[in-house]
This record gives sequence, C-alpha cells and structure tokens, in this order.
Amino acid sequence: MSKLLVETTSDIMLMDVNTGIEIPFNRPAVCVWSTFLDARLALGQVRIVSKPLTEEATDALFVECLAACDGKMELAVEAFEAEFLLDTGELGDKKPVETVEKKADQPPKTQPVKGA
Repeated sequence: MSKLLVETTSDIMLMDVNTGIEIPFNRPAVCVWSTFLDARLALGQVRIVSKPLTEEATDALFVECLAACDGKMELAVEAFEAEFLLDTGELGDKKPVETVEKKADQPPKTQPVKGA
C-alpha cells in the first residue's frame, strides 16, 4: 500500500466511509492510496502534497511534526518527507529488459502441419 500526504483544494473536509480516513479542510493528511483518493483527485477535490511515504508514516505523526514546526506548513511537509519519504531505489547495476530482435537471415522455427 502506498501512503501519501494529501490536502483538499477547498475549505471542505473529506472522509472515505470505507476506510474511515479523513482529510481535514485546514491541513494535509497522511492517507493510504485508494479508489476514493483516485476519484477525488480526478474531480479536483484533493491534491498530492508529497511523494510516496513509508508504511510507518501516520497522520498522527504528521500532526506532531506540524506542531513542532509551529504550524508552518511548508516546513512541516519538508521535515515529514525527510523522515518518511519512501526510497523508490535506483536501477543500479540492473539492466532493463532487452528486447530480442529477429535476425533477417534466420528463418522462423516452425514445424510443417501434418495432414496438409
């Protein structure tokens, strides 16, 4: 499951009745990605504030971070991301899957159909 920090785009509170997740009107909230968020994003009711977060990230921890930053939203988001940003990793020494090209000089490997 992917967690994100999201906020409403207007002064409304949203609640996913299936999961119980609430997005307050006055601050971002940590939410698990769901079809509810997908629909609200498509309707323009929410916007994503952060990159994907680790599973340890919770809304309660974001509220604590916001309080520690004296209510400065941008600072709180940056501090929270610094602590809980999901490491998506790099390709490193792994190579992407290579496609196999047919060589023009090699006939396809097929068997004749019996009884034809």
